[in-house]
Amino acid sequence: MNEADSLCHRVAFLADGRVVALDTPQALKLGLGDAAPEVDIVLDDHSGLQLALGEAQDADRLRELLSSGRVRSMHTLEPTLADVFIDLAGRSLDEDPGAEDGDR
Repeated sequence: MNEADSLCHRVAFLADGRVVALDTPQALKLGLGDAAPEVDIVLDDHSGLQLALGEAQDADRLRELLSSGRVRSMHTLEPTLADVFIDLAGRSLDEDPGAEDGDR
């Protein structure tokens, strides 16, 4: 999935013999769920925290941390294409859709 994410302009997901999604990797990832995006922050004392960008309290905390100059790094936490597939297909890539429950 990492290769598809970095190399492909469009990705199609098949589940049970039918196309369940076709779009750019970025659009598929951004379209997953309605949860507020999160940011992973590392501070100058090497402690870390995660804040939800859609939450007013977390947004205020992020502004406070940025203005204090204590932020060493900050990364958004986005779903992966594997997360999108699991959401759309209802199973992981490792699961055999044709196997019986006892065969897995």
